[in-house]
Amino acid sequence: MKKCLNCKKEFKYTQVLRSVLPRFKWQLVSCNDCGKGHKITFSSRSVVSILITAFPILLVQYVFQEPSFFRDLLWFSAWVITILAISPYIIKYKE
Repeated sequence: MKKCLNCKKEFKYTQVLRSVLPRFKWQLVSCNDCGKGHKITFSSRSVVSILITAFPILLVQYVFQEPSFFRDLLWFSAWVITILAISPYIIKYKE
């Protein structure tokens, strides 16, 4: 898990996840100890956004040749949940 750049205290998983989830506004992650706000870098936001949108679209186009709305919707939902669950571990911050 990521740490505060100021006091080196580790952020809680749910605290980082909440910075990603609210309608993808990418809120600041504030340290509970020192109160320092950390902004998620543009490259991290781009990686998460591309993983959520572009990769599934390409996969549906080229791997799932036979169209099935419910299968594709179920697969896409599982993919988004998985990416969101691991996003606190892959995003980077700056002050």
